[in-house]
Amino acid sequence: MSFGLLRSWLNRPAPANRRPRKSARPPVAIEQLEERQLLATALTAPLLFDFGTDTSPVADGAVGVPLVKYSSARGYGWKSLPGLTAVDRLTSDPLTCDFHRGRNGTFVVDLPNGSYQVTAILGDPFSLLDRVNLTVEGQMVAARLFANVGGTVRATFQADVTDGRLDLQIADKGGSNPYFSLAALNISPNLTANAGGDQSAIEGQAVSFSGSVSGVSTTGLSYLWNFGDGSTATGTLTPSHTYRDNGTYKVTLYVSDATGATAHDTVMVTVDNAAPVAELGGPYEVAVSTPLTIDPLISDPGAQDELVGFTFAWNFGDGSTASGDPGTHAWATPGTYTVQLRVTDKDGAATTASTTVTVKGAAAPVVSAGPDRTAAEGQAVSFSGSVSGVSTTGLSYLWNFGDGSTATGTLTPSHTYRDNGTYKV
Repeated sequence: MSFGLLRSWLNRPAPANRRPRKSARPPVAIEQLEERQLLATALTAPLLFDFGTDTSPVADGAVGVPLVKYSSARGYGWKSLPGLTAVDRLTSDPLTCDFHRGRNGTFVVDLPNGSYQVTAILGDPFSLLDRVNLTVEGQMVAARLFANVGGTVRATFQADVTDGRLDLQIADKGGSNPYFSLAALNISPNLTANAGGDQSAIEGQAVSFSGSVSGVSTTGLSYLWNFGDGSTATGTLTPSHTYRDNGTYKVTLYVSDATGATAHDTVMVTVDNAAPVAELGGPYEVAVSTPLTIDPLISDPGAQDELVGFTFAWNFGDGSTASGDPGTHAWATPGTYTVQLRVTDKDGAATTASTTVTVKGAAAPVVSAGPDRTAAEGQAVSFSGSVSGVSTTGLSYLWNFGDGSTATGTLTPSHTYRDNGTYKV
């Protein structure tokens, strides 16, 4: 090459779509990173790593990664550098024009524990890529990746970080080109739903749930709760629900975003049965041999129990029992009795309520046959009896006129004596 040609080549203008070499990825950026002693927790997804040289351009929004070894201060880098090189092909795309090349290497990123979607972009503008395998956290996630000369291949996979660090091993297994070419690495947190912890409650008692979402912004998310009993709730991470019956329920929280990505999580809710509540009212007072009806007031925290109904067992305190609702009984002997009712729901939970009944003896009626009478034989004599002290309803009447004759059914009979004399009526 002549001196003139060499000088022309050295003074050639930079491509219009290419940033100057020194300002694209200045070495001072790495020095400042180390001086700041950034902890691994300073890196939070989403992250886009653009692999290249110290001076090659960096794609917009990406973290430029020169060939550096991992350090906890930096939070990312290659586990080991021997066998790796940084290459810049000087093409127009700042993301894929440069890359790191090697036969086998492990790139390490410090990340909070969680689930991530990772996309590795591999390719070389000047060479094909074949037989490249990817392994994450000891599990192979892609095998025999291939890209033509000038092309790229994107391998997307899930990665669960449980130790605060993502380890991505890239290995070329031979073929036409024995090297891998890693141009970029995109790490995005997965949408993750958390329905909270398992819970226990009593039927009829409100259960409060506290869900959460991680991995993405909560803006624009949709929430759906399925409470496992046919009921649902939407629009909130903190719903409350009351179960109508005892049982074990599987509760699921569904979360979706505007792109259609979804996540869900389940918890179990154990709902215990509650006994019914019974009230008998009282105390009551009734006359001997007079029926008394007691209509109990029954309630149950479980609405399903009330719908199905209850069984009733009465004990009236005088040796008599009964079932059914309401309870009716007449006591034959005066006294004070304790009446008990045992109410049982469909699941066997029972409660006992009691009240007292005072039974009074019947009052003796006051009877008057009217004043003495004087009449002539053969003349009709009218009588006018009366009763006081009790109700006349249901009373029976018998008159004995003293001459062997009687009358019934009335307080005002009439009688004619056949002979003179004095008669006790």
